[in-house]
Amino acid sequence: MFSRIMLGVSLCAAVASAQDDGIFEKIQIHGGLSQGFLFSSSNNWLSTDSSNGSFRWNDIVLNLTDPLTEHLRVGIQLHSYMLGEIGQQKIAIDWALGDYKFNDHFGIRAGKVKTPLGLFNDIQDIDVLYPWALLPQSVYPADLRSFHLTHTGFVAYGDIPLSHKLGTISWQGFAGERTQDPDEGFALDLAESGVAVGDASGPTEGADVRWKTPLSGFIVGASYQRTTLKAPDALSDGVATPAAFRYTTFDYYVEFERGKLKLDAEWNIEPGYQRIGTPLFTYLPSRIYYFMGSWHFTDKISAGSYYSHDWSPEGNHDPSDPNNYTDDTALNTRYDFNRHFYTKLEGHYVRGDADSFYTVFNPNGLDKVSKLFLAKVGFSF
Repeated sequence: MFSRIMLGVSLCAAVASAQDDGIFEKIQIHGGLSQGFLFSSSNNWLSTDSSNGSFRWNDIVLNLTDPLTEHLRVGIQLHSYMLGEIGQQKIAIDWALGDYKFNDHFGIRAGKVKTPLGLFNDIQDIDVLYPWALLPQSVYPADLRSFHLTHTGFVAYGDIPLSHKLGTISWQGFAGERTQDPDEGFALDLAESGVAVGDASGPTEGADVRWKTPLSGFIVGASYQRTTLKAPDALSDGVATPAAFRYTTFDYYVEFERGKLKLDAEWNIEPGYQRIGTPLFTYLPSRIYYFMGSWHFTDKISAGSYYSHDWSPEGNHDPSDPNNYTDDTALNTRYDFNRHFYTKLEGHYVRGDADSFYTVFNPNGLDKVSKLFLAKVGFSF
């Protein structure tokens, strides 16, 4: 694993050097890598052996964009990662697209494109842009990153300037197809119930609208998404059991940034339904929210905290059952050594186990409370 990380460092450094030397004039090349360490007091987080300390958490991205004309841009991003047993350091295409911007009011990008949803979905692959080692897992789960990040299809977008007293409306609408990665958390979760889901794909559509208010740094927005997945080759205990999944997401968010202070909050309602080998769908409700804040003490040092709550009952609606909820309180600090290197330290106090824990990686059972420490070192260019 260490040799792979060093190879990634060497590659990123070489590309950054070539960029600085002017070898690439029009093509813009960016990327980064990060190496993390996890340690938890009891429960193993996701598919890692975090209760014994684990370095099996890294991420490498490399993207290239080329402005072919004043209006047309093309680009691609490659991604390789490991998160315990997830990822396995495979090289995959995160996104690959063409983007044509007619004017400030209308543009369209097509291909494998980022899905506009909530505050962080379309930037969650750029670790350097936010201070958190982990975004709130209730909304941006690390074990479902590639599924949530992109879809194959199109995104139309534009800005509608209002009067100086009313600000600007930015809008995006999208449609296409989503495919579940068979090595990510969706398949792992179903495997615990004896279901081998196989291929799971289907149509998705939605929209995002955000209002950049006349109050400087204050944004209010809402997102909508509907997705239907079919898994015709699913097996339950070796028996053919066609499956279907559908869910609708209603997401509302606010952001305020002024000087050294940044505040965010997001509320997510996601009624979901699944059908595995039966004619009837099972209703799986979800109610999620988080609020966070961070403060830049200097250009190099920041600190922050967030609280996230996820209510996702399965089977029963007992509010005292830890299988039905997750409350996560996080404390974080970040230090930027220079414009390329940074480090993040973060602690989590987690109550409940609706998110982020798999019983197969916790054979002795799950504790109601778990404490998680994370350290991450990153390089970006």
